[in-house]
Amino acid sequence: MTRKMASILWRRLDVEGHDACLLSQTDDGFSLKGQAIFVQDGTPCCLAYEAICDAGWRTRSARVEGVLGMRSPHYEIERDSDCRWMLNGEPQHAAPASSTSISVSRRRRTWWRSTGSLSASARRRPLRLPT
Repeated sequence: MTRKMASILWRRLDVEGHDACLLSQTDDGFSLKGQAIFVQDGTPCCLAYEAICDAGWRTRSARVEGVLGMRSPHYEIERDSDCRWMLNGEPQHAAPASSTSISVSRRRRTWWRSTGSLSASARRRPLRLPT
């Protein structure tokens, strides 16, 4: 069963753009689904995303897809049964199994893995996303 917990719509203050998302609680964790529409370097962008966390807020998987100008990126990030990170089905050997969260940077085409808690920004290390 899924219980909707919160939804939000906000707009960027630095450039044109909006983002809307829905936070839900599932039987075994949480789901955050949303869509961002923005302009980056004069290029129109529209990205849909979803992050799935377990009951302890540890990231299990994430998906980002949409339009970045003339490109249509699609990224699937997940932890396998041995807690190893996979990006579009490919093992990410540089990411230790102890990593518990990720965040995506559209500007730098990287995804971040953090060890420990979700706020462990001091321990972040980037991995490159394919173009």
